[in-house]
Amino acid sequence: NWSSGANWNTAVAPVSNAALAVEIFTGQTLSGTVAVPNDLAGTLTLNSLKLGGTGSGSVVANVSGGPLQFAANGENAPFIQLAAFSTNVSVNVANNLTLGANVTVKGTNTGSFNFSGIISGAGGITRTDSYATLTLSGVNIYTGPTVLQSGVTAISAAANLGAPSAPLTLDGGTLRINGTTLVSMSAMGRTVT
Repeated sequence: NWSSGANWNTAVAPVSNAALAVEIFTGQTLSGTVAVPNDLAGTLTLNSLKLGGTGSGSVVANVSGGPLQFAANGENAPFIQLAAFSTNVSVNVANNLTLGANVTVKGTNTGSFNFSGIISGAGGITRTDSYATLTLSGVNIYTGPTVLQSGVTAISAAANLGAPSAPLTLDGGTLRINGTTLVSMSAMGRTVT
């Protein structure tokens, strides 16, 4: 549980702040299925979220619970770092996310990451770094741009990329379309460049 200080290396549960950096599983070796529910009251405001960890055998880490709001800290733009090591590690994030500013998603290691909560807000998502597979599976309503600069980003429906007004830019990254719902780029229902 996020509310217990004993579960954090600072011995203090996180408190909303535009400078807050939250790290989950950093330096930990995981096994089996791990649940990490956010039981904090209200919405947690933060600048960055790092999802780490490694493990042998099939590892599934489920992050869930209360919503998270990403905010810029002065000139420090918010980011999510996909840092779990090993292709057998899957991290599922079910929390609803609000993008108060454009958020960079950095794929710096080889795990697989699925964000299934609703992503909203005026910000957008910029995908960087060549490692990790990022899957967006929620019915998302964020209105900022989605810019795929590197790595693999997977979707199965147009709504995974935010509101219809949210543009998509393919700038060197790979968009993987799962399933049969989207049969063409025009089916995205948004501006694609």
